[in-house]
Amino acid sequence: MKNSISINLKKRLLAQAEEAEFKGLTKVASTVSSKIENIPVRSDVDNQYHKYSHSELSSDVESILFNAAVRVQDYFDKTADQKEIANIISSFADEFISSIKTKIGGNISGPFEPSVPGEEDTLEVEIG
Repeated sequence: MKNSISINLKKRLLAQAEEAEFKGLTKVASTVSSKIENIPVRSDVDNQYHKYSHSELSSDVESILFNAAVRVQDYFDKTADQKEIANIISSFADEFISSIKTKIGGNISGPFEPSVPGEEDTLEVEIG
């Protein structure tokens, strides 16, 4: 699981948490702040070399959802067929990623998606 985030994302999320607090949305503010405060951050230099494929993203989301499914089963002290749970998780993970991607206006692939064979890695350099 890739658990670091870019420094820029952390700054943007913290700014949104502050705005939510200002607007009286304390649950949103505290949730965002508490979830990101201890996440390791990548520097801009590290971002240049960071690779994170869509399949890794899907696997990470499914892992988190499986943990949630275990919590639900524990709450009810009952189990379900894990094959069925896996199907629910896979479907929900795809829908979840798609919904978030729509909300953020995401591109077809993320900026950290590894290059496909034969595709050159490019590095943007600012000259000035």
